[in-house]
Amino acid sequence: MEVVNKNSNFKYTINWSFFLRTRLYTLIFISLGVLFVGSQVLLPLYLIETQSTYKGAVQYSVLGASTGFSEVSFNELNRGKVDVLARLDTPKFFSVKIPKLNIKNGTIETNSFNMNPDKYLGHYAGTALPGEVGNVFIYGHSVMPFFFNESNYKTIFSNLHKLENDDVIEVSYAGKTYKYKVFEKIILNPDEVKPLETATPAYLNEKTISLMTCTPPGTTLKRLIVAAKQVE
Repeated sequence: MEVVNKNSNFKYTINWSFFLRTRLYTLIFISLGVLFVGSQVLLPLYLIETQSTYKGAVQYSVLGASTGFSEVSFNELNRGKVDVLARLDTPKFFSVKIPKLNIKNGTIETNSFNMNPDKYLGHYAGTALPGEVGNVFIYGHSVMPFFFNESNYKTIFSNLHKLENDDVIEVSYAGKTYKYKVFEKIILNPDEVKPLETATPAYLNEKTISLMTCTPPGTTLKRLIVAAKQVE
């Protein structure tokens, strides 16, 4: 098609085939962009905000992978596992309360062998039980703190790094409540974690608890361990 500019003698031709192809390509790229953002960011964000358990739509999305929702197992805890004798008086679960972190009733599976604690926090099999001399070793997941949700065990320890000395951790076990105060925070490489070791020298016969998660939140690079002593 030939077009004449009335204000000049200049003539130009519109290539309608090229024009339509460029518009079509633009529409395709925009549609793909909208689909990508919707499936990889907006839908996962909606599921994170509205559900307590997440399927592959979150775990395998760009948002999920970048904020810590991908499948993670604490494989380093498989080292040193011990056989645990079954005791009829041992409850299957107990709970933890951490007021500073807004954790009111975190469920812990007793003597857990699950290295991916996405339904409960894990109590490392063979470590002390609350009220006993020794160290109660608890482990759980974390993601970026913005997504913290106490009812979701992919996110429950996302703010663990905020605990400081003398902050309180309460554990309810077999009808009794035990209070601990934080005295130490350490960061280790995964292969440096030794859950069967006591948090204080064994000869002191103290009652302690250690809480472990990944750090920095949203990554699996290191392990943060917060240790506390029983005071009540």
